[in-house]
Amino acid sequence: MLPAPVSSRHRQFRKPSTAGVAPRTVWSYRLHLLSARSRATNLAVLLLTASLALSLIVNIRHWLLGRTLDYDGQLRHSGNPSVLGTGRYGPVKSIEDTMDRSTELQKLDHLVVVVGHGVWLGNDAGEVLDEHSWVLERYPSGGGVQTRIEAFTAHIRKGAELAEADPKSLLVFSGGATQASTPISESVSYFSLAIALSLLVPPSSSSVLRPSSAHLTTYERTATEEYALDSFQNLLFSIARFRTVTNHYPKRMTVVGYAIKEDRFDELHRAALRWPAKNWHYVGIDMEDAQQHKQAIQGERTNGYLPYSYDLYGCHEMLLEKRRARNRHHHAHPYHIAAPEIAPLLEWCPGIDAAADSRGRLAFGPEKSKNVPIGKADSYSQVFDGPLPWDDL
Repeated sequence: MLPAPVSSRHRQFRKPSTAGVAPRTVWSYRLHLLSARSRATNLAVLLLTASLALSLIVNIRHWLLGRTLDYDGQLRHSGNPSVLGTGRYGPVKSIEDTMDRSTELQKLDHLVVVVGHGVWLGNDAGEVLDEHSWVLERYPSGGGVQTRIEAFTAHIRKGAELAEADPKSLLVFSGGATQASTPISESVSYFSLAIALSLLVPPSSSSVLRPSSAHLTTYERTATEEYALDSFQNLLFSIARFRTVTNHYPKRMTVVGYAIKEDRFDELHRAALRWPAKNWHYVGIDMEDAQQHKQAIQGERTNGYLPYSYDLYGCHEMLLEKRRARNRHHHAHPYHIAAPEIAPLLEWCPGIDAAADSRGRLAFGPEKSKNVPIGKADSYSQVFDGPLPWDDL
């Protein structure tokens, strides 16, 4: 009679013991056990290999799709961890459920930005040019209030005119609540002034709901951006506001502001956002008082262009302190959620060591302030190099 096969004999499993093994040789004994031949079957090896391959594929896909953006504003997936610690960047359902974006709104592709510079507290057209109806940042000279107010009004008129002429435009008044004496934002006050001058006509309270396919009035194609604290944020946050209203990003952009600030907006802010020059237009309207205009030119170079030329994103030292000083009412913008595709750009702040960061590249041609060491200026002007929704425009 033949003996039973060895494999059919059932032996009681005994855990290898280290009893009696000298402490200094315990680790070598355990290493010997780990390297000894095992009885793992081909099926077990196959399952382990398949699990490893699947895990590798899932992680690679997660990383690749995390850097993919849909131009139309639909975030397929984001692998970027939220800087706010609330998960991953992406639309929040409870917020999206409250947004009723009509078909006509989703057809808009032209962003018209009117940059805010003050807060109007008036109620009717007769108070538009009244100095006592405005709260402004004072010039060092203490003058120029009236000519500045006239320029602000001209900016608002021009913005409304441009929006009226293009039915595919969204007019955005941009400016936060920067004045300690009032919680009203610059953008809301500009919108109110436009209504007071009948540049924008709101629907009557008795009007019925219109179908989503109906032609939008200029008023219905106007929005406020209430969180910007400086000119760079005027531009960046207005793009995010366009995304909030239309569910996609603009293809064209027109900015209305002081003519003396055109270089700052075009050469620095536009470059920092990598917005294509061919899809960009700046409309400059300056104050008419010659003396005040001359002083404003010098002030713009000293306090605007040069600081931004070395601190391209306005997130260091002097420019950061300006933002803090203007955020009198402790507001926090919502654009990480409202425009999740550009959340990494919202957080981008190149530091002293940014030259070694593969996510950035040196800005082209900005001037450096004489008061800042060249090394620091170079590192503060690193341009964000991650994917952006307008890369393919």
